Amino acid sequence: SLILFNILTRALNSSSLLIRTRHMTRIGIASGFFLLGFCLLAICCSYSENVICFYFALVASVFFGVASSLGESTILGFLRNMPCQSIGYYGSGTGLAGISGAFLFMFMTALGLSSSAIFTIIAPTTIVYFMTFIWLDR
Repeated sequence: SLILFNILTRALNSSSLLIRTRHMTRIGIASGFFLLGFCLLAICCSYSENVICFYFALVASVFFGVASSLGESTILGFLRNMPCQSIGYYGSGTGLAGISGAFLFMFMTALGLSSSAIFTIIAPTTIVYFMTFIWLDR
């Protein structure tokens, strides 16, 4: 299902509907989906004994997939105005983000934090993501 949503998101992003939408708006939408995903996962982890939370966690996973697809294709389109090396920097950064994100989750778990607390702590990073793009777009 994530592959399907990824394809649909990329198709929508390249369609005439979003092609005229500013990069800032698209990154705002992606940031919103990231934030919703983190908040929904934090709630689901708090009430993990409730079966319905499993389905909400799946919805959060779809939110993350849509946000990742929309964010990546928007940023790559935005980088066309930057020096060619910027794409390499972006690729290195996303690779490092995957490793550091997993390490951060393991570290916080080792500190004794619950998954719900970890997702709640990490959720504001979506604001940093959006603010960083605002800084780049100026």
